[in-house]
Amino acid sequence: MLYDAVKACDLQRILPSRAEYRPFPKAGEPAWAGLHPDAKAAVAKAAERALSDEPPALRASAYLEFAMNGNRSRYEYAYFARRARMMTLVFAECAANSESRVEAIADAIWAICEETTWVVPAHLGQWGGAGGLCDVQAPAYIDLFAAETGASLAWALYLIGDRIEGYSPVIARRAEYEIRRRIVDPYLAHDDYYWLGFSSDRPVNNWNPWINSNALDTILLIEPDEARRAEGVLRCARSAQRFLDGYQPDGGCDEGPSYFSVAGASLFDLLETLHRATGGAVDLYGEPLIRNIAKYIYRACVAGDYYVNFADAPPRVKPPAGLLRRVGAAIHDDALVRFAEAASARNPIGEPLFRRIFTLQRMIGDLLSYDTFPPAAYPLPREHYFEGIQVLVARKAEGSEEGLFVAFKGGHNAESHNHNDVGSYVLYANGAPIVVDAGVETYSKSTFDENRYRLWTMRSEYHNLPSINGEGQFAGEAARASRIAYSLGGDVTEIAADIAGAFPEAARVRSCVRTLRFDRASDSATVTDEFELSETREPVAHHLLCYERPISSRGGAVRLGSVDMRYPTEAADFVLEEIPLTDPKIRGDWGREALYRITLTEREARRSGSFEIAFALRPTDG
Repeated sequence: MLYDAVKACDLQRILPSRAEYRPFPKAGEPAWAGLHPDAKAAVAKAAERALSDEPPALRASAYLEFAMNGNRSRYEYAYFARRARMMTLVFAECAANSESRVEAIADAIWAICEETTWVVPAHLGQWGGAGGLCDVQAPAYIDLFAAETGASLAWALYLIGDRIEGYSPVIARRAEYEIRRRIVDPYLAHDDYYWLGFSSDRPVNNWNPWINSNALDTILLIEPDEARRAEGVLRCARSAQRFLDGYQPDGGCDEGPSYFSVAGASLFDLLETLHRATGGAVDLYGEPLIRNIAKYIYRACVAGDYYVNFADAPPRVKPPAGLLRRVGAAIHDDALVRFAEAASARNPIGEPLFRRIFTLQRMIGDLLSYDTFPPAAYPLPREHYFEGIQVLVARKAEGSEEGLFVAFKGGHNAESHNHNDVGSYVLYANGAPIVVDAGVETYSKSTFDENRYRLWTMRSEYHNLPSINGEGQFAGEAARASRIAYSLGGDVTEIAADIAGAFPEAARVRSCVRTLRFDRASDSATVTDEFELSETREPVAHHLLCYERPISSRGGAVRLGSVDMRYPTEAADFVLEEIPLTDPKIRGDWGREALYRITLTEREARRSGSFEIAFALRPTDG
């Protein structure tokens, strides 16, 4: 698809030269003077803050922390702040056209060029880094943020290069030297970067389009040699095709909605660049897979800023509205355009946007095309099943946040950024979370090493799943759902899956068929587990993670916010546990200090049986 389309082009003929390549207006051109007033004000405010901030130091001791104690945040905070400051000042220079920030920008470019490495400490080990610091004699490596850095410098030189040259031509030459040495040359030379997908059959994830989109921009902006430009474009297409090959036709993102912004959305950054650079010769917007990748994000929306957050995704996401509006127009999807405009109205441009800047070509396009839109309802699908990632979503009525919303996940426990969560589900009511997936805490060394599945957020016991014979689920591709059956289209949406394969041998599970049934007429949902074990050591325990503190009420119901939950009280003991959210990221994601875990432990250790939990929206008082 993508690779074939690019390979069919005569790239050396149709690609513009570096001097001719004009992806966006440069500083001093009318388009920047005509920025929307809100965008111009946000840039000015962010630049004022940036000028008042001292550029943060990048210390060896902070870099070493990841190897010594697993902390990656302290170094990354300074690293990202330095780059955000530089690009904020570049945008302000373009918007104001005053040439008053050139010295500060030159200092920022110089400081970034002086860094020993652009690879963050958490990614150093992927290229054999040892001892916790980057050895200058080690071969060059390109991680996510090295690629971002190269693109940032390339865009800075493109947008205000004449002003940097006027201040000191040495700075521009140094920046180009570092970009070539650290990004362009290794990108063209290495087949063994795993994220390229060339050297193994290992599945690629968001790293692939995220890095490739930045590398493509960098090569087109910096490389003067026509043969090398064509080689870079073809290599990028070949690699990005590996990302597309890993997608199922439904376009579902197994990494979750937050990673869509740097997975599917980064693919669209790349496609925009290819379309622009080839004069429209590479145009994949009519391909069904491309269209479905774009539709994923509104199909995964629950309500407002809440999204179905299986895997490492947080519950609340701000989708890339400007990009999605352009993509919606390109694929002729009115629902996506309306979704993007509604998302833009919910999250208008503001100064905080400039505190951590990624995907530069996207942001430039967003600034230049920014507009305001009146608040509007999202075009929310009534129901959808993603066949490839085995995720079902359903709500009471299309386009409405009222009533219940449910989502169910099958899949397996080796997906990118996965948790042990085969068969888990979430439930919302009137747009508010009720039964939830916690998401993930601040990334640390333990998030991606052998300790990952010891973290509470990753374990099945802290998802909405049973423990069987005292065992939770295990990690790996073998841990997967089977015998999926689902029914769509009527008043009742239903899905069933045998999740026995996600439990280890020690659980002694022959079958465990979980069924989620959502009845729109009664605005209710039931989750039923029918299990058969080869032996029993202890009773089955059913776990639920809740947003609101559960309150027991008369008649055996448990109040979960605006929902009543019922279970067979005569057959199970109820235990409530408060889960303090001590990590600042997850506490901020949920906007509260704790979540709550219910454990319903069956009183009898049975070898077979069923257990049903029912949810119903409580009628509004009065």
